[in-house]
Amino acid sequence: MSLSPLTPEPGDDNARAWEDAGEPVPDTGTAPDPGTINAAEMIREFPELREATIDGLLREGETMNVIAAPKVGKSWLAHSMALSVLTGRAWFEMPTRAGPVLLIDGELHRETLSHRLARTAKQLAINPEQLAQLEVWPLRGRGWDIDTIAAALAEREPGTFRLVVVDALYRFLPTDGEENSNETMTRIYNVLDALANRARASVVVIHHATKGDQSGKSVTDVGAGGGAQSRAADTHLILRQHEEPDAAVVQAVVRSFPPPEPFVLRQCNPGWELAPDLDPSLLHKPPRRNAAKTTAEPAAAPPRELTPEDFARECVGATPIIREDVIAKAKDAGLSKSAAEGLLKRAESAGVVFRVRGSGTEPHRFTTEAQPPLPHSPDSAGGRGEPAATPPPERAAPGGMGGPRDPPPPPTPPAQAAANKSRKVAKTPDKRPGPPAPCYGCKRSRWWSIRGQESKGWTCGACHPPAADDPDVVWHKDAA
Repeated sequence: MSLSPLTPEPGDDNARAWEDAGEPVPDTGTAPDPGTINAAEMIREFPELREATIDGLLREGETMNVIAAPKVGKSWLAHSMALSVLTGRAWFEMPTRAGPVLLIDGELHRETLSHRLARTAKQLAINPEQLAQLEVWPLRGRGWDIDTIAAALAEREPGTFRLVVVDALYRFLPTDGEENSNETMTRIYNVLDALANRARASVVVIHHATKGDQSGKSVTDVGAGGGAQSRAADTHLILRQHEEPDAAVVQAVVRSFPPPEPFVLRQCNPGWELAPDLDPSLLHKPPRRNAAKTTAEPAAAPPRELTPEDFARECVGATPIIREDVIAKAKDAGLSKSAAEGLLKRAESAGVVFRVRGSGTEPHRFTTEAQPPLPHSPDSAGGRGEPAATPPPERAAPGGMGGPRDPPPPPTPPAQAAANKSRKVAKTPDKRPGPPAPCYGCKRSRWWSIRGQESKGWTCGACHPPAADDPDVVWHKDAA
């Protein structure tokens, strides 16, 4: 990448421009001078900062990015900046240093560019004599890149321009470069730095932001392409949409000034104007997904909190109903299934809901009316209040049931013993192959089996009593 058709001498200003651009100085037979200087001498030679072109933002020889979304009005902003520096008037209350300006435009036709400059000049009350100090390079369709611009400017005397505006950067990318490449961006800004240094001018580059929401990004992350662009520039100024339509928040990071305060601009006709009544912290944020649905539908009511007494009154009632109906009524009252099941258990434990046991295979029902006690002792079936089958009067409770074992009864006739065994192996719903539990049929818990055949199943003593004199009958303990 070449910057100038001229061959510089080592150590002169143009050679230093080559070095600043990161390009080797053409070989003239001697090694290039890096411009070595000790710190004490440097402090004596350069005691002051360079003069400001725009106070608070930009100095002579510095570069500044102006970044915003496409079609926001960046060119209008650039034109007002150029004409403000041209006449030395403040740019949005920031003082400027007057001087000639070069506007390099690669986007607009001459007619469009002329129309916009005329409107901006009229708004700022700039006369034709002052406009003569603004030089314009309308380069749309010319195919120039940043190297061509640098070569053309190298032919002009240093100090010819106070400010050079390049609008827009993407139009002047080198043919062998890519916008998203940090290498390309580094090369471009090396060229711009060399250009600014040799021309003794400030350089402003207009560039576009990426697509999508910019509100959550830091200032230096706004801008399309390689991240080197924001690091290389001395000032990185961005415009982001404000909450109010047709307004933009201006923020900047700078290298040689104190950090500037953000401010808000409002679009006018033409260009932009300050909007001191708007808060710069209120950046526009796009609505979240499903936000319309969230705002359209009312918020769900918080789950109800019922006491067991409230639950019994609202969801059970005096008429016995099955569990599924209780849960359905609870859901209608705004409760979840798990909450309803938990409250039903609590209400039953608290004695405000009572269970009505069905006969046979009928489901249990629930009611708020107290139920009469069963005619059997609650202790006879492990504390459950269920009637327990008692052994036939001919037999006393076997050992392990709370009393001593009686003497063995007389032997059972063979025919009856065979009948018992035949009844035992029959597949009936009241058999239990495992631990004792209430009988499916009579809901009692008294079981017997044939000695030695316990693993084959037990038979309910209430539904199918065995022969009283069978010595092979074994009675089992009630279900717990």
